[in-house]
Amino acid sequence: MSEIKYKCWAKAAFGLEGIIANELKYQGLEAKADIGGVRFNANISEILYANINLRCSDRVLIILNEAKVTTFDE
Repeated sequence: MSEIKYKCWAKAAFGLEGIIANELKYQGLEAKADIGGVRFNANISEILYANINLRCSDRVLIILNEAKVTTFDE
């Protein structure tokens, strides 16, 4: 039985995105640095490990939904 992979976001202070991406890659996860954080896919145990052991990340979030918005009211 394969484990469910969740889309995740590791929040980072400006300039630390690359360091966090390298930390996640060192743990065997595919990570993509973006402005303000790092996107990665992980199962629950990997998320918990990342949340506890990432040194430069403020927090690890699970992305529940994504949508494109064009105005502030949306």
